[in-house]
Amino acid sequence: MESLRRYGSVRGMDISEEAVEYNRERGREVSLGSIEQMPFPDSRFDLVLALDIIEHVPDDLQALRELFRTLRPGGSLLVTVPALQMLWSAHDVINGHYRRYTLGQLRAQVEIAGFEVVTATYFNTLLFRLIVALRWLWRFRPKSTASDIIQLPRPLNASLTGLFSLERLLVGRIRLPFGVSVLCYARKL
Repeated sequence: MESLRRYGSVRGMDISEEAVEYNRERGREVSLGSIEQMPFPDSRFDLVLALDIIEHVPDDLQALRELFRTLRPGGSLLVTVPALQMLWSAHDVINGHYRRYTLGQLRAQVEIAGFEVVTATYFNTLLFRLIVALRWLWRFRPKSTASDIIQLPRPLNASLTGLFSLERLLVGRIRLPFGVSVLCYARKL
């Protein structure tokens, strides 16, 4: 929210009372609500971001319709979701995911909700093979309810972060053929 303020007023929403209070204490405008029934009037926003959100609700189409409802005509939507059901892991379960998406599945849901898709692509492509290999290896570990996110040594984490950030030069310019996540930019006409 902080980085977006330079472009205009910013409003957030969270389903967690604790998260809302935390943000309000820091001077951020955050409302309590669910993406499936947002506490905002019709045509309220110029831009809506749903970054790794819609996979957390049973009815992703209802969530996308709510996003459509709250956007002004000509407004933009940016959605990201985790990609590919083959990557499903304990991490998805712990985080309350209902699904992972293919590029086509996300694009179709966004269009059914009434949006015109401007561009859609996979991302986190450069690390894809490494993540697939790790997810495959972790299947041989004893069953766990723990997330598969681990703390890495700083130099390794910095290297992987740098590699991931290189993709910002590609996303929007080319459609990446696979990845760990899916990004969709759409407009309300």
